[in-house]
Amino acid sequence: RGRRPVGAIRAALRSSAAIDRGLVFVPALAGLACPHWDRDARGAWLGLGLDARAEDLAKAVLEGVALRTADVIDAMADAVSPDAPVSIDGGLSTNPYFVQFLADLLARPVQRAAAHELTARGAATLAAEAIGWTPKPSAAGETIWPRADRAAARARFAEAVGAVRGFAPAAGIT
Repeated sequence: RGRRPVGAIRAALRSSAAIDRGLVFVPALAGLACPHWDRDARGAWLGLGLDARAEDLAKAVLEGVALRTADVIDAMADAVSPDAPVSIDGGLSTNPYFVQFLADLLARPVQRAAAHELTARGAATLAAEAIGWTPKPSAAGETIWPRADRAAARARFAEAVGAVRGFAPAAGIT
């Protein structure tokens, strides 16, 4: 009792984006790093109402992380080809909603690695090569293509980021 069935969470992920319904999470729990460089910012929920369900909050967190990721990738535009797919791995790369939302935000393909923990695989490969073994190359991952225009979501997130910048000093938090 009190736990949400997996089916309810999956159904929530198929519904419209939380940010499109006005619910935004800014993941700035230790301030905002690249490209904002504002350590006085704080994480926040904006647009939170009585109608928000646990599934909506979870979706807003995934969207907030994807939006911050898009901010960082945009900041690296001079170093990264704007046409090349963005390669991702790690825990969030296993979440289909996150990966699709990120591809939509970037308006470019996202390449999800077949091995979800490439750092561990890289360390194991180096260790194997050090003792003379030749590991098999990783299988090709999956390419996720953008399907939706998320310019409005990016604009709304920029407003939310503006709302949390400098919050700590204004609130007397050190």
